[in-house]
Amino acid sequence: MTDVIDRKARKKALDVGTSFIVQAPAGSGKTELLIQRYLALLATVERPEEVLAITFTRKASGEMRDRILSALEAADQEKPASDHGAATWALARAVRQRDAELDWRVMDCPARLKVMTIDAFHALLSRQLPVLSGAGGALAVADRPERLYREAARRTLLCACDDDETGAAARHLLSHLDNRFERAENMLVSLLARRDQWLGRVTGPGRMEPSERRHWLEESIGRQIESGLAIAAAVCPPAVRQTLPALADYAARNLEEKGSESPILACRGQDTWPAADVASVPVWKGLVELLLTAAGQCRKGVNAAQGFPPTGADEKGAMHALLESLQDHPRFVELMAEIRALPSHEYDEGQWRILDQLLRLLPSCAAQLELVIREQGRGDYVAVADTARRALMSDEGPTDLALALDYRISHILVDEFQDTSAAQVELLRLLTSGWEAGDGRTLFCVGDPMQSIYGFREAEVGLFLDVRRMAGINEVPVESLTLEVNFRSRQGVVDWVNRTFPSVMPDHEDARLGAVPFVGAHAYHAPGSDEPVCFHAFEEDDGRQEADRVRSVVQDIRRRDPKASVAVLVRGRNHLEHIAPLLRKAGLRFQAVEIEKLVGRPVVQDLMALTRAVSHPADRVAWLACLRAPWCGLTLEDLETLAGDNQATLWECLLDPDTLARVSADGRSRLARFVGAMTRSLAEQGRRPLHRQVEGIWMTVGGPAALESAAALDDARSFFRRLRRLQAGAELDDPTELEDALGDLYGAPDPLADPDLQLMTIHKAKGLQFDYVLLPGLHRGTGADDPQLLHWLEFPRPDGSSDLLLATIEERGQDRDLLHRYIKAQENKKSAYELSRVLYVAATRARRQIQLFGRVNFADKDGEKRPRAPTRGTLMHLLWPSCEKDFLASLKPAGPTESPVDTVGGPAPACIRRLPVDWQLPAPLKSVDWTRAEEPAAPAAESVEFWWAGRHSRAIGTVVHRWLERLASDGLDTWSAERIESQRAGITRMLAEEGLDRETLKPAADKVVTAILNTLSDESGRWLLAGPHRQARSEYAVAGIDGTQVLHGVIDRFIVDEDGTAWVVDYKTGEHAGGDLEGFLTREVERYRPQLERYGRLASSIHSVARLRLALYFPMHKVLRWWEADSA
Repeated sequence: MTDVIDRKARKKALDVGTSFIVQAPAGSGKTELLIQRYLALLATVERPEEVLAITFTRKASGEMRDRILSALEAADQEKPASDHGAATWALARAVRQRDAELDWRVMDCPARLKVMTIDAFHALLSRQLPVLSGAGGALAVADRPERLYREAARRTLLCACDDDETGAAARHLLSHLDNRFERAENMLVSLLARRDQWLGRVTGPGRMEPSERRHWLEESIGRQIESGLAIAAAVCPPAVRQTLPALADYAARNLEEKGSESPILACRGQDTWPAADVASVPVWKGLVELLLTAAGQCRKGVNAAQGFPPTGADEKGAMHALLESLQDHPRFVELMAEIRALPSHEYDEGQWRILDQLLRLLPSCAAQLELVIREQGRGDYVAVADTARRALMSDEGPTDLALALDYRISHILVDEFQDTSAAQVELLRLLTSGWEAGDGRTLFCVGDPMQSIYGFREAEVGLFLDVRRMAGINEVPVESLTLEVNFRSRQGVVDWVNRTFPSVMPDHEDARLGAVPFVGAHAYHAPGSDEPVCFHAFEEDDGRQEADRVRSVVQDIRRRDPKASVAVLVRGRNHLEHIAPLLRKAGLRFQAVEIEKLVGRPVVQDLMALTRAVSHPADRVAWLACLRAPWCGLTLEDLETLAGDNQATLWECLLDPDTLARVSADGRSRLARFVGAMTRSLAEQGRRPLHRQVEGIWMTVGGPAALESAAALDDARSFFRRLRRLQAGAELDDPTELEDALGDLYGAPDPLADPDLQLMTIHKAKGLQFDYVLLPGLHRGTGADDPQLLHWLEFPRPDGSSDLLLATIEERGQDRDLLHRYIKAQENKKSAYELSRVLYVAATRARRQIQLFGRVNFADKDGEKRPRAPTRGTLMHLLWPSCEKDFLASLKPAGPTESPVDTVGGPAPACIRRLPVDWQLPAPLKSVDWTRAEEPAAPAAESVEFWWAGRHSRAIGTVVHRWLERLASDGLDTWSAERIESQRAGITRMLAEEGLDRETLKPAADKVVTAILNTLSDESGRWLLAGPHRQARSEYAVAGIDGTQVLHGVIDRFIVDEDGTAWVVDYKTGEHAGGDLEGFLTREVERYRPQLERYGRLASSIHSVARLRLALYFPMHKVLRWWEADSA
């Protein structure tokens, strides 16, 4: 154990009057420092709400809150022996004293501790000023926002039929993509999911005139080209700067005499180092041609082809010496290689034509999405974040909410600051826009740039680097601190990381592209008995030999230390395709964290088939899958008999006596149960929601009884929950998309799994720690990214503005688009830098030992077998320069494995799992001895027309009730008639979920809208929902004993008005279409009087009120009928 050498930095971080940005490497105790800072701040404020802590995951938020509360609880106990524990204890005691002085009662109301995720904070802001933010209340987050994106993309592309600017832009885009509508739609869907990354950038230049916009973008390209040239000039070795221009001029003159067209000709007459401007780009490219091969490597020599004939021995010798000196300057060589691919600083007409049209189209596409979100009443996290921004800033400046928060929030702590996006940093800027240096308010940002691995979520590690470099945000100055001690890993692991990662990570810092150099750590724990790093190399392995080695290593660890925690971490889930089955086969039960897709689980495969079969009787594959599923289990022979050459649907075959007669006796018995359940269900098709119909069939035929584990039952529940959200009433909009709709769900973990053996991706492991970390598949890459419609790069400038590089996807059959390829190359470079950080995160999860697994490839050269460098873009490639010898020393030749792993992933045994032929649905459990109070029988229908009776009226009533509850919750001021009308699509969807068919949806939606608008325009309706009441509740569940009976019910609206009178109100959405409205209302009162009297007695038993009124409210007629309860 070593001393805490960064003790001063940790102590300084608790200075509550100073703002800090802290680099906290892996294992440095970042969370503990955050908690100590939070406690230190709490002890100084008037209200605990003045301190806001922002995290990026619910897990981190929950952990931080729990640890704060635990620290506060432990403040009453004895002082801990450890230094850091004693420091936390002292801070917690100070908070408890502050709590007692100001009567906070934090322990009774922990919600006063403002520790929340960034998404939760966005939602909180949007609810504070719903009208200004545009949310009109809490915006629900859709489970599958892809459906919203697709609808918006489709609407946008269908504008191609319109004769306006948007239509012309849509036509240009479709033409650019060979009129492949589906491809264009998919690309727009992908862009809409990431609109927070480009919308602000696109709409910025999009507001300009086309010529001005083009000039602005071309200036950006030029500045970035010149910036790259300036960086290359800065790192150029002085000797090269002095001698290369003359040598290049010599080579150019020789090539000119030969009539060559080499790029080196641009160096003719160049006697000094070229300027870093766009006009000098040809000269720079000439120098690149002279120095580097086509592969971007430094030349080993030159000849006449480069302008150095045999007659010029002195010049040739000088050039050879210069090239040899460049071996010590790989950074300069790398930058020069990039110059070869520099694009023109001006768009050609073809490039600009499609980009200009796309800049016109994308804002319209985003606007279409906003309309869809408003119609559906559901959005995505980007929409919630946007409403939060609007709540803080308007065109006129900061909003009242921003000013109020400026007063209420005194301190902000941000965890994992390295993973913030530009939009999230902008939120910080808005929150601190009124802060000034020395005003007592502070910002505390903690993170580790070396662990920034969420680029796919637009995390920009350069933002951390920029804030640290500029030492502030807005007018808030921040001091930089760096933690150095690793409290997690033993010294051997830390030492290996310190030796290895300087060559894995870049040696320079570049905020533009996310280059983060390695910073070493000091181990707190002494070396352990384990070898800190073990290597396992394989030759010509398809993954099975590696899987067997992983199994062997896990078993060996379990034998030596059964209580040790072990994690198998991979880049991609498919890298576990051989490992997971082999661990199961060896009896090693593990927890798989979001590894196995739900759609791959057998129970879900069967349920998808059943859903498709119910939706489409002609879906032959789905019906065959149902008949083969465990709940039916027909043999292949019986399936052949049923299907064979018969062209009829399988359902028709199942109902045909002649066909059934040819099926085996066992098959007929099995079919009887299945056909019976299907017959009863299909007879009611369209009368109830699809998820209920499918679940009913599955339960009846014995689906749950055929499951192998409790986890499979959890998988089935997950399927039904998702199906409920997907369905449009009693059917699916597109059953063929069912599998895609389940793509983001994962199978339930094994409930009996060993919690100390986990399989997960490296990204999921961030923030966790394990005794042993196994990293298989180091030689494997990930799949190529899908082509993107638009590529962009934004580079900040010293004046606070930014340069923007934009390019569209290349058009098929056209010349190479150098700008597109340049941006792609820069994106690839950012990804390569991030990959080095992914490897760092993986390695630093280990406390005691790291196990590295990878395949080594060989090539025959001159009859000798030599190892080849691993493929670029793999973790193995990053480790190879420092670990090549270790991998080769561990190499075992290909051959038979230690266990029969050749069956892993092979064909399943020739048998199927199925229920016994005589299986029967179990009888229901005996009911408890309890009698529910009977509702009064409804009077017989009269001649007057009522549409309240039946399924349609129940669906309408349910939706109206839900909307009136929402209006009461949101407040009536946020809802205008126009906004209600804009919600028709969402109302229609709610009615469909209640089981209404398409033919009745529109008239039913009309009635719902009418009922809502009537309530909003009726004085009584507005009073019920938003009057000056002492107490008000909607959908109020009550229960109690009335005499000898146990009663329960749900009161639509319960209020205690300003006079103290309690009201029990029931909504009645019935509409009287005939004459004698007064008679209809009187009969309704008598019909529901007994029910309301019971509700009134229940309410009176709960609330002590002097007077009670019972009422029916009829929104279709704007009538409130009430009576005194004691007069009943």
